[in-house]
Amino acid sequence: MPDDGVAWLKRSELLTYEEIYRLVRIMAGLGLRKVRFTGGEPLVRSDLPELVKEISSIKNIEDISLSTNAVLLDKYAAPLRDAGIQRVNISLDTLSPERFREISLRHSLEDVLRGIDAAENVGMSPIKINMVVMKGINDDELPEFAKLTIDNNYTVRFIEMMPLKENLDRQKLSYLSTEKIKEAISEVGELIPIERDESGGPARNYKIKGAKGKLGFISPLSHNFCSDCNRMRLTATGGLKLCLFNEPELNFREPMRNGATDDDLIWMIRDALIIKPLEHNLQVGKAGFESYTAMSQIGG
Repeated sequence: MPDDGVAWLKRSELLTYEEIYRLVRIMAGLGLRKVRFTGGEPLVRSDLPELVKEISSIKNIEDISLSTNAVLLDKYAAPLRDAGIQRVNISLDTLSPERFREISLRHSLEDVLRGIDAAENVGMSPIKINMVVMKGINDDELPEFAKLTIDNNYTVRFIEMMPLKENLDRQKLSYLSTEKIKEAISEVGELIPIERDESGGPARNYKIKGAKGKLGFISPLSHNFCSDCNRMRLTATGGLKLCLFNEPELNFREPMRNGATDDDLIWMIRDALIIKPLEHNLQVGKAGFESYTAMSQIGG
């Protein structure tokens, strides 16, 4: 989160659950099969399990997952699993309680660890732990994170720090390439390449010889994965982002509230997908000209 917080939106600016359900239902008819609830932080949204339950009832939706900071997951893991969440991605950049407070500016590491345990206890699988690697801040913990996969069936994923709004100066100093990350964890054991998992994410996957879990490397800068991307993101205010790093190409909120039919929305979606960017515009230490959104707003 930015040090000075973010501007709050009026409730009227947010899509209602009924509007979200309608759009997902229409997209499912066009081929959508997987839905992820992300953010910001999705668990702060009131009655999220109710929306998950509604989405899970839509024909053709086969996979529903969650990205979260896990601070509230201890409370919501069971109702979310009952509603239809099958797997979870958890953002965790450090295993040090003191460093956690420095990075997050709020909450405690214990909240997150309880959330991970709760997700495991209710049968969410796989549990993916996402670490944004920051040189000079948490890169000394890379072996410790890799070791989490030895005795636990976790997928620990190391993410290159991306140049986004409000972090350009920090990113220039903190960026560490995937090659450097692999070097740092090589002391833990031999890295064995394995196939991508069924969730179809952007990570290149490995196992440490003899480990229960997996390691993943997400390399938007050193190994561009745009050619494999078939994702789109519906924002809380109704925008459709066809690339994580672009501003929304169009907004559904006002057309829906002004009487757009399902056919109208179908043509809007198709027109948008035609102009999905071939690749992002990011460079090390330099944001693309379209990267106006902070990661605290677009989530995992």
